[in-house]
Amino acid sequence: MGALLGVALLACATARTVRTPVYDHDGVRVFLREDRAGGQPVPRDFSHPAVIAPIRIARILASLDVRERDGDKRERRAAIETELVHPIGDGVAEALERATPDQEVVVMAISRKRRLHLFTAEYLTSMVVWVQGDELWIHLGALDTQVSSDPTDKPREPRPDQVTRKFSVLPGNGVRVAAGQTVAASWRDEVFSRSGPIRTRPGGRVLRRTILMDSEVEAAPEPDKPETEEDTDTR
Repeated sequence: MGALLGVALLACATARTVRTPVYDHDGVRVFLREDRAGGQPVPRDFSHPAVIAPIRIARILASLDVRERDGDKRERRAAIETELVHPIGDGVAEALERATPDQEVVVMAISRKRRLHLFTAEYLTSMVVWVQGDELWIHLGALDTQVSSDPTDKPREPRPDQVTRKFSVLPGNGVRVAAGQTVAASWRDEVFSRSGPIRTRPGGRVLRRTILMDSEVEAAPEPDKPETEEDTDTR
């Protein structure tokens, strides 16, 4: 038993996380992430590659509400800020088309805002996305969380096994809650096939209007093989 435990610990200590950049525009960075052991990808068996229209992914993101915890207060608000849902949707759609069954999609979106009308601060919204069958799974990490001004203190990447008690995701049309911060959306559901302006009420609640149908998804040309980044994961 002790020998088996030693082997398991050694395998964990030498595991590598490989990241493949896919999308980097206007503060929204999307990349593919996989864990490798012994030079081989750790099997995940996701339904990748997957083709989902960017507007459909944006609609799913815009439909997500969370309940934040602040002491005894429980406030409901939109999970993703309106100005982020479309660029994140574009990046996730592109990443899912390139992903292998062993790669998950990671989103790190930085927005800049003025605080107290005096100085600008950066805020992080992050998530992990993957497809399993007919469901788009989304694990929310940071939600509009202020980033440290220390350049050596890099924002933490989200992991599906990492949770916080600061908020929980709420169910909705076509969306079920798998865990406190993870939802599974039936991405083929008709409710996500409608497009149009995404607007918000005071307080951040998303208003949804039905105007146009999704445009047809065309086959994209074969992308050049992107560079990869590796690091040693001692989790």
